[in-house]
Amino acid sequence: MGRVDFQMGLDRTGLKTGLKRAEGDVKRSARGMRTALASIGGALAIGGAVRLLAQFEQSMATVKAVTGATEVQFKALTEQAKQLGIETKFSAKQAAEGMLALARAGLTVEQTMEALPTTLKLAQAGALGLGDAADIVTNVMAGMRLEVEDLGRVGDVLAKVANSSNTSVQELGQAFSYAAPIANLFELSVEDTAAALGLFSNNGIKADRAGTALNNVLARLTNRTTKGEKILAKYNLGYDDLDVSARGLVPVLEKLEGANISVADSMALFAIRGAAGGNILAGQKKEFLELSKKANNAGGELDKVAEIMGDNLNGAILRLSSAAQGLILELGEDKGLAGIVDGLAAALRFAADNA
Repeated sequence: MGRVDFQMGLDRTGLKTGLKRAEGDVKRSARGMRTALASIGGALAIGGAVRLLAQFEQSMATVKAVTGATEVQFKALTEQAKQLGIETKFSAKQAAEGMLALARAGLTVEQTMEALPTTLKLAQAGALGLGDAADIVTNVMAGMRLEVEDLGRVGDVLAKVANSSNTSVQELGQAFSYAAPIANLFELSVEDTAAALGLFSNNGIKADRAGTALNNVLARLTNRTTKGEKILAKYNLGYDDLDVSARGLVPVLEKLEGANISVADSMALFAIRGAAGGNILAGQKKEFLELSKKANNAGGELDKVAEIMGDNLNGAILRLSSAAQGLILELGEDKGLAGIVDGLAAALRFAADNA
């Protein structure tokens, strides 16, 4: 990077000599930077490089403030952001923004570092912003009472169901934000919950409406009423037969399907709010089971989809850009770029004070 030294006298002659020498050193440093950038095809101006470094440092400073990271943890966070910036289509600054979103969702430093790679892959697979991807993974994790180590599984399930039904990762994430806490109360798995939400989407009930529909179905199955008992008794059923928590969702659907409940009785049992979802689940058990099987065999899906999404010219350009920015950050390490800027600022201040 070169070094900028200032040896200036207090008289104008010494000042001019010092500034001229500084100017030459800065030009040589700038030429060196341009040469390095040109070697990777970046051809970025020194001003852009300085701005990039400043923005990354500001993003990481915000991450440090939000996470309360120690110096050792902050160094690890910084290195991870830079490394992911080199290896993925996302820049180091974008990786830092992902860290920030995860940290603000309540994850610790260690959890943030563990969750970040999955978050980046989900953002790529689902064509999402990093903030949206972070919201989705943390909402599912919190609502379903999962651990950070389960996020890879969550990402696989979301990608598989989104690509196997009439929905998207973002819409599925919105549905989970409504349904996950209730689904967890009924001890539904992530896979079966996603399958139910995907099935609703196939029937035109998407995003938050899908989550609400599932909640209504589960609520009606536990709302024991005299009227409901009489209806079920007509089909040799009782509320215990429909206890999802005790029996599981699939056995309950099998009971409902086998009973062949009439439309009128189904409407009375599930009421207006739960009728649509209840009829879809009871009447399309085969389709539900197919989606559930895909969800339960979704291992590796997120990696596969993310790779496919990035295997094109646009993905190559984004990876090249991220790698170029990664080189700039490496060159700026140990205050290389900041030293140039600070040196020029000091020279200008000196000139102004002694003009």
